[in-house]
Amino acid sequence: MLEHAEPLPNFEDMLNEEYLWSEEYDEDEDVLRYEEEDVFPDDLFFSFYYYSQQVLLLAIPLLDTSDEGEANLLELISANRSV
Repeated sequence: MLEHAEPLPNFEDMLNEEYLWSEEYDEDEDVLRYEEEDVFPDDLFFSFYYYSQQVLLLAIPLLDTSDEGEANLLELISANRSV
């Protein structure tokens, strides 16, 4: 199994000030972040995926399996449940 950071304890923790970028865009700072491969902290990056999956799992009972698109979505969610 792949190793990854632990997700942040709460969804709203992704909005903590420490994770927010400045409202003033600084191109040099942005380029530097990508060059240093420090775009997002590991826990924040993994939390994007973790909490997205949690939302999709909550949607399972709402999906209509008679609709082809929703049936495909259900299949994808179910296949990735253990991730």
